[in-house]
Amino acid sequence: MEAGRSLQLNTPGGRLPAVATESNVYAGINRLEELGGDVRFTVHGDMAHDVWVRAYVGEDLYRWLLQHKSAGG
Repeated sequence: MEAGRSLQLNTPGGRLPAVATESNVYAGINRLEELGGDVRFTVHGDMAHDVWVRAYVGEDLYRWLLQHKSAGG
């Protein structure tokens, strides 16, 4: 599938409460990788839905973003 080849995904996930099971999440992540996507998935075991707060505070996400170019150029 061509769409997966240009996909770059960096997503944080919280483990509290256990609403989205790891088996469901990992199955989706694995499928995106099978399609050729560049996927980075980080699980924060001590956080819930607000895990994005931690992800956007640090420099790690921004360094990752700067390593990639848009598909258009």
